[in-house]
Amino acid sequence: MKVLFRHAATLALMGWYLMVPPITDQGQVELDVPMLQWQQADVFDAASACQHEKENELVCDAAIISRGTASDINHSCGFAAGTTPRIDDVIRLAARFRLKRYAHALCVASDDPRLKGN
Repeated sequence: MKVLFRHAATLALMGWYLMVPPITDQGQVELDVPMLQWQQADVFDAASACQHEKENELVCDAAIISRGTASDINHSCGFAAGTTPRIDDVIRLAARFRLKRYAHALCVASDDPRLKGN
């Protein structure tokens, strides 16, 4: 029974990281760098929650880039009605960079060996 308890405790401690790759000033996603150089965007208890957040980020950025209406952006990005931030060209450019990064983002278990420096 001790083995099962230990195994359950290990699983309970495991989380999921939403990892996004770095991007150059020229907008190129750097997929060849080690996972240690990727940015940890968020932490989740379940892989499904991590994947859901990645998909939400992609939809939100696409709505901003496409110059969606305030209602579209509110819905896609989870803003409360009437609270859409002013979306200007600088924010759209940032959304383009984020979209490129999140398109390659990975949900990685907290015990993934790629997160360890060896």
